[in-house]
Amino acid sequence: MRRLVGHALFALALPTLSLGPLAAGGVAYAAEGTELASALEPGDPFDLFFTVDYNYDVTSAAIKREYAGLPGTSPDGAMPIVKDLVFERNRHIITPRVQLGIFQGLQLSAAMPIVLSDGRSYSFDQRADPCIFGSDPQARQPTCIDRDNSSTIRDAILPRAGYDASDPLTGFSDTSKEIFRGVTRSGTDQLHLGLAWAALDQAHDDTKPTWVLGGEARLSIGDIMRFNRFSPDSDAGVSRGLHEVRAYTSLSKRTTWAEPFVTFWWQTPYAIRSEDPDEPQGSLFWDVGFGQNNRLPQQQAGTTFGFEAIPWENPVEDQRLAVEVRGRLEAHFEGRGYSEMWELFAYAGDAQDNATGPLVLDRDPLVAGRQVLSHPGVTDIENYMTFAGRLGLRGRLGKYARFAASFELAHDQQHRISWTDAGTEFPACSATVTVNCESMNDEVISPGTREVNPLHSQTIDAVGRRYLVDESTTYTFFLTGAVLF
Repeated sequence: MRRLVGHALFALALPTLSLGPLAAGGVAYAAEGTELASALEPGDPFDLFFTVDYNYDVTSAAIKREYAGLPGTSPDGAMPIVKDLVFERNRHIITPRVQLGIFQGLQLSAAMPIVLSDGRSYSFDQRADPCIFGSDPQARQPTCIDRDNSSTIRDAILPRAGYDASDPLTGFSDTSKEIFRGVTRSGTDQLHLGLAWAALDQAHDDTKPTWVLGGEARLSIGDIMRFNRFSPDSDAGVSRGLHEVRAYTSLSKRTTWAEPFVTFWWQTPYAIRSEDPDEPQGSLFWDVGFGQNNRLPQQQAGTTFGFEAIPWENPVEDQRLAVEVRGRLEAHFEGRGYSEMWELFAYAGDAQDNATGPLVLDRDPLVAGRQVLSHPGVTDIENYMTFAGRLGLRGRLGKYARFAASFELAHDQQHRISWTDAGTEFPACSATVTVNCESMNDEVISPGTREVNPLHSQTIDAVGRRYLVDESTTYTFFLTGAVLF
């Protein structure tokens, strides 16, 4: 028989979890989309599920910037933050998934998200009404951004014509609101291999909930997501180059008309596909050997919770229609990552085209002169939360098929995306501390020492010049079809 895996943990004593008439019938169900394949059941030697998920998401966000010394502001007040760009992203993802029961309540799974297309573009923030421009932000109190008052243009992170991956040598006209268009990316990032166990199962004992413990190893397999200014199509991969592990626990329990559920999960990288800046096909999460406070990518943790309301079902024919209401909270912890601006940072730090570009780095602070290193585009990203809500429809079409369709709205908290530290202050030298130390512990990153972080750029990482993401909203449409054996 098919065992149904709950989406999370919640108090068993809640009155809404009373089985009522359901227990008398001896038939238990769980939330659609949370089924666990089983094996070696009486009359059912094994379960095998084939599922295909399709996601289409649209993201928009305001790219803002700190502005130290903004005319008309107090130096003792809060750091001024000004408008700059608007980020837009459209992405199509299809995910085939296989779930195989290997024992009673024990399942192996494999999934591989495939990005069909991932397109990003940037334009000047001209959403205000009325739209007032001006090269002097104080003189005319501008409400909109153009080429004359954009800090991204001012700091030469982009040229006045911008950059268009479909025409890398030309860019955009001087009247265009759009300023950057990246290459349309496609491919795979990771292969997900999972193991899940139903410690409790309402299908066997309808006085108990369904409780699942599970984990996934997410193996990086695709082409690394890199930026190539002159040949964009040659580096159009989507892989971050990270191997990650994900652990979760889930609980659900069917009542007479609904099934509440909750899941708690944690995800962290455990390996990186090469940390060497000299590896042409390696990841962009580099270990440069100097002054890095943050070397590891961001960790994440979160919870999903909600319920399925079941207005109609036919247990005899194994048919059902359910309305799903779901919430999601995610914590993104400080660490290195691909931000909304990573391609623009990589453009401005491309040493092959311009060794004196604004974001080109000095690889070795111990060597006189500048040891040129292209900026990877990857930066330290500040902690932030994601809040999301989803409404959907799920259905069973007999014992062998099911479907789902839903819509989700998500919002990210404001957070800084150019957050890379200038370095790490070493302790003062002493008779017992002689390695990686400075002549004095002055709480200042001393130039020309191992305290310096080569990945720090004063242009975007210094206080008063850092970039932020704000007003980030993502709309996602989900479609799912499954065949169950």
